[in-house]
Parts: sequence; structure tokens; C-alpha cells
Amino acid sequence: MADDVAQSLKEMAQHRGLKLVKSRRRKPGTGDFGKFGLIDDKGKELIGFGSDGLLTATAEEIESYLRAGALSTWQQSARVTPEKLPTRARRASAPDDAEPAIRRRARRGAVPAPARVPASATTAPPSPEKASDKAALARKGQLPTPRAKPKLAIVRSEPVLALRPAKPSDAPAVAGLLSQLSRAGPDAKAVARNLANLRKAGGDMHLAEFGIIAGCIAWSVIATPHRGNIGRITVLVVDEAHRRRGFGAKLLGLAEAALGKKGCTAVEAMSDIDIRNSHNFFRAANFDQTSYRFARAIEKPAKASREKT
Repeated sequence: MADDVAQSLKEMAQHRGLKLVKSRRRKPGTGDFGKFGLIDDKGKELIGFGSDGLLTATAEEIESYLRAGALSTWQQSARVTPEKLPTRARRASAPDDAEPAIRRRARRGAVPAPARVPASATTAPPSPEKASDKAALARKGQLPTPRAKPKLAIVRSEPVLALRPAKPSDAPAVAGLLSQLSRAGPDAKAVARNLANLRKAGGDMHLAEFGIIAGCIAWSVIATPHRGNIGRITVLVVDEAHRRRGFGAKLLGLAEAALGKKGCTAVEAMSDIDIRNSHNFFRAANFDQTSYRFARAIEKPAKASREKT
């Protein structure tokens, strides 16, 4: 039934030289489901278009608009159409060379006069020109050369950088970024597990998305007895194809603002000795090297062997 209504409205719009725009929503109650809009032959929006890009007109509103437009057009044509000419005026306006509907009967033995031929019929219609003749005249400049149709260029806009919290489904992409720091980086399952533990401990991770996930940053809150709460940047990596575009600086600013809200008085960054480019990045961001970092792995305790009895 809804398709019949839409088809009827479409035909009414075509008779008025307009085009009906129908919502693409197929699920009731979502977006502009069941709404319509009208545009003219130049693409100008006439009715049913909201500021948010959604359609707003119902089928009844579209029908009322089309019927009102048809009535106004009929009234305008009635005003400009001249009244019916009187009989004498019609006779006076008839051409002199018009052949009478009833011919007089010729006298017996008289030669009938030849039928009067209208002057317009004596001129032979122009013979159609061949395509080759038109091309030759165009080369001589006697015919205007048709304009070539302009080619439409497809312009693809560059994606916009977005900063958002990491989700468990982002674990494979984050694992790919971390592998650029170390070949033996964690897999996707380990990243998802570590992300959950990080948030339980009061930390967080955000991503830089630029068509793809182009970078990530993670931080934690370290409570110390002598310096209070310290914000620590535990990882910051930008994809090699998107470096030197300011993504790292935007991620760092986001983390510093989040740590400030948690009451941190300072922010420190952890950077491996082998990654020298990151050292220059933090120095350019007004970070001072205040200490050395020492680390070693914690060995798991050996299981006690049970003697067989």
C-alpha cells in the first residue's frame, strides 16, 4: 500500500515537472521513515527537507502541495487565455486564399478551373543535410561547433581526525600499532585483557582515527607518598604512514587533560632507550629528563615438587 501511494505521488510530481524524493529507511520508527520531499528540475528543494538532512513531509502534505500548485497553474492559464472570438471576427481572420468547404457546381461543358494551391505549398521543403556535409560546414566555420560535455571530476574529501576511547574490538588494530615498537608485541587477546585491567586500575587508552586507527595513547595514575598522584604515559605510538602530522601531540594533550581531572600534579612519559625519535618528541613537548628508568622481569615462583609416596 505504501508503494502505491509513493508511485501515485511520483506520477503527480512528474506531471508538474517536479521530482519526488522518498526516504530510504525501511524500518518503521527509524530516522525519516515514510517521509517525502520535492525538488524542481534544477534540484532546488521545495518542501519536505529538514535542516538536519532528513525528510519531513508526509504523503498528505506532498499531495496537498501538488494539488495546490496544479490549481494555481490552471487559474493562471485561464487568466491569460483570450476569450472566444465572435463569428464575424473569425471570418475576418480567415485567409483570403482559403478554399471554401462547398465548391460551386461547374456549368456543363465548362473546363473546371485548376485547384488553388497555397503559396506555402509551392516552396519545396529543404532537403536534409548529411552528417558529412554538416561536418564540412563546421570545419569551414559556417556552423557552430557543438560544445563538448564537461567531464565530472570525483572529489574525495580527506577523512577528519577523531579521538575516541579504545574498545575491546579495537584490540587487533592496537596490537598492530604496538608491533611497530617491538617485533615481539602482544597479540590481540593480550591487548584486550590488558586494556580491561588498565581501566580497572584507573587508567585508560584513547585512539586517533583517521580513516583507519592511526595512533594510540595509554596512561595510568601513580600514587606516590612524596609527590602525590603522578600521571604516567605508558604508551604512545603513531602509525608510520601518519607520523609528523600532529597526531601524537593531539593524543598527548588529551591524556594530559584527563590526568589533570584525576588530580595529578605532573605527567611523566616512559620511553625506551632504543626509540630515539620519541625522545626528541617529548623534548619538543617541554618534557625534561628527570631520572633513569631501571626494570627487570619478575620471575614466577617455582612450583613445589611433590614426592611420590
